[in-house]
Amino acid sequence: MIMGSDSGVPAFESLSISKAKRQRKKIFFLLRNLGLGFLGLATLILAVYWLGDNIEEWFGGFLNFFEDHPILMYLSYAVGEYLNLIPPEPFLFWALRTKDTFFYIQTAFLLAIVSYLVGHAGFLTGRKMRHVKAYRKLLHRFYQRYLKHLRKYGSYLLIASCVTPIPFVVCCALFGSMRYKFSSFATLSLFRFLRFIMEGFIIYYCAEFLEIT
Repeated sequence: MIMGSDSGVPAFESLSISKAKRQRKKIFFLLRNLGLGFLGLATLILAVYWLGDNIEEWFGGFLNFFEDHPILMYLSYAVGEYLNLIPPEPFLFWALRTKDTFFYIQTAFLLAIVSYLVGHAGFLTGRKMRHVKAYRKLLHRFYQRYLKHLRKYGSYLLIASCVTPIPFVVCCALFGSMRYKFSSFATLSLFRFLRFIMEGFIIYYCAEFLEIT
């Protein structure tokens, strides 16, 4: 039997234990960020409830403009998502204004598609720009934290970015720059739809319960 050098534990058993520990750390990383995401969403829902009619008073004209020009709304979200400036939640609250359940579901579904496609754009940007020195410097200067997460957690980082507040497009670009297999990326990034399903469900029923709309 092959033994470990110090503990007397069989080498294959020691490797198995080490692998299990790494797996637990990856799962904990995912669950921790998911918990932070739910906490942030709860805070946003309470803020909208607390502000109440003030939101309509402050942003009514802006919201009405988007209601009359939905294409511009989706375009604004796409640009904001790509630049990591706008999360999807405000757009879901916007869709609640109509008090039309079908419209709300349709909006959430279309936002999810836009987000998924923008993630692909980020992935392709990372892949095409990986040899550009300025781009590599940008990644290492501003996104060193996520580069470390990528090396440590691998594909779990991509899943976490799909369903938690971790910047989705930033992570997509990092995976692209690391020449991650596109088919695996396209499959795992489908978890992005899960975020919209979860948040859409929570926002809709909390809004009903709190009578936000």
